[in-house]
Amino acid sequence: MEVNNKNFQEKLPHIITAITNCDFVSVDTEFTGITLSLRDRGHQYDTMEDRYQKLKFICQNYLSWQLGLTTFRYNAADNNYLCHTFVFPVFPRHNSISKRSFVFSSDALKFLSKHNFPFESVIENGIGYQQLAKEKKVEEDIEKYILKSYAPPVLKVAPGKDSLMELEALHAKTQKWLATEEQTLELSYSSAFVRDYFLKGDLSKKFGVEGIEKQKVDELSTVLTKTKRYRQFLKTKAKGQTEETKAQQADYKLKEAHSAEELKKKELEEEMGISRVIMAIMNSKKPLLGHNFIYDVGFLYHQYIDDLPETYVLFKKRFHDCFPAIYDTKVIAHSYKNQIFQYDLPHLLKKCIELNKGMIKFVFPTECKDLETVKEEHSAGFDSFCAGKVFVIMAKLIEIRVLKNPSYHTFQFEEGAPESDGIESSKEKEKEKVKKEEKKDHPVPNGTTVEAKKEEKKVFENPRAKLDAMLAGFKHGPAGGKKNQNDFAQTSTQFNTYSTCLLYTSPSPRDATLSRMPSSA
Repeated sequence: MEVNNKNFQEKLPHIITAITNCDFVSVDTEFTGITLSLRDRGHQYDTMEDRYQKLKFICQNYLSWQLGLTTFRYNAADNNYLCHTFVFPVFPRHNSISKRSFVFSSDALKFLSKHNFPFESVIENGIGYQQLAKEKKVEEDIEKYILKSYAPPVLKVAPGKDSLMELEALHAKTQKWLATEEQTLELSYSSAFVRDYFLKGDLSKKFGVEGIEKQKVDELSTVLTKTKRYRQFLKTKAKGQTEETKAQQADYKLKEAHSAEELKKKELEEEMGISRVIMAIMNSKKPLLGHNFIYDVGFLYHQYIDDLPETYVLFKKRFHDCFPAIYDTKVIAHSYKNQIFQYDLPHLLKKCIELNKGMIKFVFPTECKDLETVKEEHSAGFDSFCAGKVFVIMAKLIEIRVLKNPSYHTFQFEEGAPESDGIESSKEKEKEKVKKEEKKDHPVPNGTTVEAKKEEKKVFENPRAKLDAMLAGFKHGPAGGKKNQNDFAQTSTQFNTYSTCLLYTSPSPRDATLSRMPSSA
């Protein structure tokens, strides 16, 4: 379903309901670019902090201008997933509050053009956004914006006390003149501000008359003259209002009836725009997933939540405060590289469909496009659906042991401690190997082996092992054993219990291979 700035407010309750009722949410974004120079590209010698600083720089300069979101809800009766897919064009609103500058990459534009990206529609119908953390400031700015919109065209600030007194005197003098037969009235002003405020705003708004000619004498003096049109206006008024006049007055009264508070509220909702959808995902605490997710994660936080923090450790904490459970299908797939050999989304989806063999089906409501039959590669909506579909199928394949013997890279970071670069010396590795061999078959008092104890503890120490454990607990359907009634709820609870971590992937979201240096944190 395409949602734009014309129907966003109407569709928002439906979108929030879909998020609230789903099991998990899959997202994808399209950007105006992801590299500014060679220095911004990730490489195998980057530390996690290096990679984060590059990500931060990119998110501050480029724009994510299409957001795709798919919600998945399991239907046990039919053993299928009900999917709601939404595509949001995103573009700053054309006003003084939202106006901003960003960078376009020629490579990104060519790539998107090749895949029929709707540039004109995004710019024309894009939904606005503001950071949720700055909502209070946006509200304050709107008050000024509303004042400018409903004040005379040239007015930039409200009149002060002295100006108001002078304007009241001018109103009284003009009112008295209009009630007489005199043809002209000369007015003098103390400043150009009072002159413009009165002539371009108050004269028509306060008195509602037509046919008054304004003739400049000098910078601070004007002569008002009653023209033939003014006399015709008086005759029309005396005979009775025309239908057009009645409609104009009704429209004016309707505008007056809306309080400043209501106008401010309406403007605030339009300003926050797509950020309300992100807030709904945060409030729901539903698992969030994507494919090759790191740039999407960076743009989601920077565009819709708050400025990216100074350090990676702080970013990881704040992002997980917003989204406690995060999955990256590329990282999961790479853990099974002995069975999956290509990690870009089209190849991964093809592999999962082959292994799925019709076990799990995906259905769409009538108002959403059936993405099982319609292929729209590199549309954010279609890609978000594909990422979610891959996630569900891989979870099932892990559960029934079609995917097995995952390989892990262990990176353990303590909160607040300096981050390791994940590289161990060959001597340390050798010592660890010898220790393992010595203790492998030595029993401990309760009958289990030291190695078994370590395996049990690995789930808590190793991020990828922990992720695998979460997926293994995700039951959906008759194949593979007894159905767990609290399937995803239990998974989410486990994720909230443990100290979760962000899974970093390769530097480019379109790259089919991971960087040689393992980059899980």
